[in-house]
Amino acid sequence: MKLFFKTVKYRLKQNFTAAGSLVMLVVALAVAVYPLVSIKEEADDRQPVAIGWIDEDNSSYSEQLYAATGALELLDVKTGEEDQLLNELRAGSLEAVFVVNPGFESKIINGEYEDTLTMYKSPYSSVAGVISEGVGAEVMHLWLARYSSKVAAEYDSALEAKVFDEVMEYMLKPIMNIERIGPSGTYEPADPLTAAAKRSAFLAAAVCALFMLLGAINAGGADFEQRLVSRNLSKSGFGLAVSIADSAFFLPCVLPAAAVFTAAGAYSDAAAYIVMFALYLFAFGGVASAFCRIKSRTIHILSITAAAIINLGFGSLLVKLPNVGIVPKFAYILPSRWLTSLDTSGFLICLAGLTASAAIYNCIVFIRRKSKREV
Repeated sequence: MKLFFKTVKYRLKQNFTAAGSLVMLVVALAVAVYPLVSIKEEADDRQPVAIGWIDEDNSSYSEQLYAATGALELLDVKTGEEDQLLNELRAGSLEAVFVVNPGFESKIINGEYEDTLTMYKSPYSSVAGVISEGVGAEVMHLWLARYSSKVAAEYDSALEAKVFDEVMEYMLKPIMNIERIGPSGTYEPADPLTAAAKRSAFLAAAVCALFMLLGAINAGGADFEQRLVSRNLSKSGFGLAVSIADSAFFLPCVLPAAAVFTAAGAYSDAAAYIVMFALYLFAFGGVASAFCRIKSRTIHILSITAAAIINLGFGSLLVKLPNVGIVPKFAYILPSRWLTSLDTSGFLICLAGLTASAAIYNCIVFIRRKSKREV
């Protein structure tokens, strides 16, 4: 046991003194820090879409249409000179530009609505259809209020203004209440700080796993391993020592994310990600030790490539996988899947799952050793 801990210490010292090891650590830390230096608001379906607005009618009805359009949560309406707005449209800063054509009010009063608006669409827009439907609905709303008041006036002229106001007010009432439901209940927009911290932890996890699987960090050389074996430390024990040391070596890569969690007041999240990240690294340390036993270099590289692709594709590190179907559930054999499920499954469940993964993957080399002895 004393020799085992000395091997762990030796491996750690070797990692912190070898140029290749330090380069890998710096790269992993740089990847972890990048999401934190480019923090921005998370994209949200409720985030207003910017459009331009040009009023060439300058009437009371066009002003009412502008006010109604600006009240839509979907849109952020910007006014300005036509050339300026169209230039912003071409540059992609605006999704669309609406022009209220001259004669808008007179057409609405006369019961007409064709060609009352012109919409210029951005070549980069993917939501222009939704925007046009929303603004078009407000035009129809105004037209319907005017038409209803006109019909009411035929029976009693005193009803004209009253009906117009009542229809305008009634049409503003929502038909339905819309709420977004997330995995853990009612959806709430992500806090930019904590969202960036999670991206940092997941990107660092992907890079660190790849470095550990590559086994590019010098393990001490075959002669060193053989000397340890001659002193009664098995190759399996050596692999476990390397797994522990490499996990400790890459553990600082989660500290930037933990610091941001702490700054955001999410102290429990900071502690949870440190613990889970350490277990995640330990699990991949066991996988790396098992891969090192592969004699064929070609098969070794193919195994590393396959493991890295599977880790990224099904671990939800880059793209969030839904918890529906067989494949996402089967992906829980991956340590990364437990790491990325903290928000949906809870800390204790993920801790148990990742602990089991780390134990199983680090026992592989011992199981193989036992089976060889039996043969």
